[in-house]
Amino acid sequence: MTTISSTTSTNDNSLKTLIKRYPLISMYILMFVMAWSVMVPQALYSQGLISARLPVFIEILTGWAPGIAAVIVAV
Repeated sequence: MTTISSTTSTNDNSLKTLIKRYPLISMYILMFVMAWSVMVPQALYSQGLISARLPVFIEILTGWAPGIAAVIVAV
């Protein structure tokens, strides 16, 4: 007698499961990553360490990082 067990892929939804399990921590991590990924290049540009400047609309989105992170976590 053979038993066939179906395994569901938990890797596909692991990020979504992690966000649902820890929404507050996930939101803070997302805010940090979104904001600092823009602010670090801005600081490097202001010190003359890099020559390329970020577009203005990306700089404006830095202020919206908490709202964007909240929407991502809520969905």
